[in-house]
Amino acid sequence: MDEPFHIPQTQQYCQGNFLEWDQKITTLPGLYIFGVIWASLLSFLTSIASSLGIAPASISTTCSSITILRLTNVWFALGNFWIFRKLCMQTNAISAHEATKRALLMSLFPLLFFYNFLYYTDPGSTFFVMWMYLESLRNNHSRSAMLGAIAILFRQTNIIWVLFAAGSSLIRMYRFSRPPFEDNIVKDLWNFVAYIFRNLFKLLKIHFPYIFLTGIFVGFLVVNKGIVVGDRTAHAPVFNFGQFLIFLGFSFGFLCLDGQLLQNSIFGFFRTFKLKIQEGRWLDLILVLLASVACIYLIHHFMPVHPYILADNRHYTFYIWKNIFRRHEHVKFVMYPVSLLSTFSIWRLLRNQQSNLWCLLFFAATFFLLTPALLLEFRYYLAPFLMLKLNSSTFFNLNLQLGLYVLINAVTLYIFLERPYTWVDGQIARFMW
Repeated sequence: MDEPFHIPQTQQYCQGNFLEWDQKITTLPGLYIFGVIWASLLSFLTSIASSLGIAPASISTTCSSITILRLTNVWFALGNFWIFRKLCMQTNAISAHEATKRALLMSLFPLLFFYNFLYYTDPGSTFFVMWMYLESLRNNHSRSAMLGAIAILFRQTNIIWVLFAAGSSLIRMYRFSRPPFEDNIVKDLWNFVAYIFRNLFKLLKIHFPYIFLTGIFVGFLVVNKGIVVGDRTAHAPVFNFGQFLIFLGFSFGFLCLDGQLLQNSIFGFFRTFKLKIQEGRWLDLILVLLASVACIYLIHHFMPVHPYILADNRHYTFYIWKNIFRRHEHVKFVMYPVSLLSTFSIWRLLRNQQSNLWCLLFFAATFFLLTPALLLEFRYYLAPFLMLKLNSSTFFNLNLQLGLYVLINAVTLYIFLERPYTWVDGQIARFMW
C-alpha cells in the first residue's frame, strides 16, 4: 500500500524535480535516491548496449517501469545475504559453509523476503543497518557512522541503531579492559559507567563519528519539528507499551517454529523459578512481582489503537486485532504471561553469546524503537528481530527452519498473488504482512 506514494515520488526525482514532495510520505528520500541511481545505471547500460542492437532506454523510460523500480530491492536482497554471511562469520567461529546457511535463513525471514519484491524501504533500510553494525564490530567507526547516515535516509528511527552500534562498541571496549561481573548485573553496570567516565576523552574521540551524526540528527528534529517528514497527524509519536510486548511474542514465536526451543523455554522458565524458591532468593521473586504489576498497569493504560489498523483489512495485523484483541477488552492481558516467557527465553538465548550489558542495550534499543509507534506494523520488527537472531544461539535444526521459512513465504506470496479482492474504493487489493 506504500507503493502508490513511493513510485510517483521516485519518478519526480527521475525528472529532476527534487523539490517536489508528497506530504503523505513520512520517511526521508533514501529509497528514491537509490531508485534513481539504479534507473540511471540501467539507462546508461542500455545506451552502451545499443551497439548490439538493443534499443536504448532513457531514464524516464526506466523510471516509468514499476518492475524496474522494484528490482532496486532485489539488489538490496542480494546485498543483505552478503552482509548476513559476513556478520555470521564475524560474530561466530563457524565455517564459511555454516555462515552461508545461516545467511540464507536470515535472508528468507518471511517479513524481509516478502518486501524484497515490492518498492518499499525495508530491504534497503535493513541492508544499511546491518552493514553499519558489521563495520562497528570491525571498529571502522567512521565508515559505520556514514552507513548509519544512509540508513537514516531510509528510515529516521534507524538513529536508534546508530546509538546501538556506538553502545555495543563501548561495551566491547569495557569487556576487553576487565572481566565482567557475569552474576551481578548491577555491579557490572556501575563499573561500566565508571569506566566511561575514567576514559571519557579517549572514548569520545573514538566514537566521535556517531556523536557527530547524532548531533546532526538532533538538528534535523529541531528544524523539522519532529521525526516524520509528512502525514504528521497519522504518525505522531505516542507511548505504546503494547508494541514492545507484541514484538517479544512475535519474535519468540518465530524463534520457536521448530518446537524444540518452546519446550526448552517453558521447562527452563519453571525450573528457574523453582530454583529461586528453593534457594530462598525472595528479593528476585519480589522484583518479578513488582515488574509484573507495572507491566499489567502499562498494558491497561498504554496500549492505544491506530485508526488505520481498524480500517485497513489488507494487512494481517487487522485480522489479529479484529479476531483476538477486540474480542474482549481483557484479552490484551494474556500478553503479560506470553511476554514474561518471551523475555526470559530471549534473554537466556542472548546470554549464550553476549554479556548482560549487551542484552540490556538490545532491550533498551528495541523498547525506544518500538514504543513511540502507534501503528501496529510487523515491518517495524525487522531490524530488532534480525539483530536478535544474529546474536542468539537459535541456528539449530537449520534445515527444518529453512523449510518452515520457505513454506511461510510460499503461502504468503500465494495469498498475495492469487487471492486478490475488491477494496471499498473499487480498486484491487491484496493481503500482505
